[in-house]
Amino acid sequence: MIQVTTRNRPDVLEYSIRNTREHYDGFLIIIDDNSETKEANQRIAKKYDCAYSYNDKRRGIPLSKERGFRSLLSFDHQIWLDDDCYLRAPIDPIIEAMEYQGHILYLHEWAHIFEVESVGHGLVRFNSGTACFMTFRKDMYDDMKGFQAGFTMYGHWHNILSRNMAKHGLGEFVSLEGAHDYIHSFDLDGAPDDFGQGFSSCMTSDERRAEIKKSKHWHK
Repeated sequence: MIQVTTRNRPDVLEYSIRNTREHYDGFLIIIDDNSETKEANQRIAKKYDCAYSYNDKRRGIPLSKERGFRSLLSFDHQIWLDDDCYLRAPIDPIIEAMEYQGHILYLHEWAHIFEVESVGHGLVRFNSGTACFMTFRKDMYDDMKGFQAGFTMYGHWHNILSRNMAKHGLGEFVSLEGAHDYIHSFDLDGAPDDFGQGFSSCMTSDERRAEIKKSKHWHK
């Protein structure tokens, strides 16, 4: 019930899959967004007993995640990970928290993101969101028809999706208290000490800005 999206970072992907597999042995699918490193990614999928799906042309982050979403529709829970995000502990507390709030993000105070309030059940609401880790409970997504049109390679699609899902739970942008005990994000927490090499995004800052401006959801 876990999907991992990736593009051109087999070293990051393998590190994250290896760590996730230490705590989770269930169904995991890798959605490869047209990587030039396809063969390396396929070897990683086989090594760690993961399903593998390759985009024949580059589709971008939100549409790749939608593809993973559709691959997991038969499961009671979905967990979405970026390739630079991995589990640090068994998922039991995450599944338990999803009883109260099916749509959970990995959030802590960072940049423009800050805590707004505690909503109970070990959950905290923030003022904005990130997309490296997201969860969905089946009763919340059974009637979803996919993402709204207008998203490109990158953008604030995760904020819009979280707002749309808020009506099914305690609110938008909800995270676990002490989420870093369960999840690690290269982007938010930094590359782990034992990763042993430099870390870079799969999209440059200029490319991200250009793609956001293409989206009809972007506002000046």
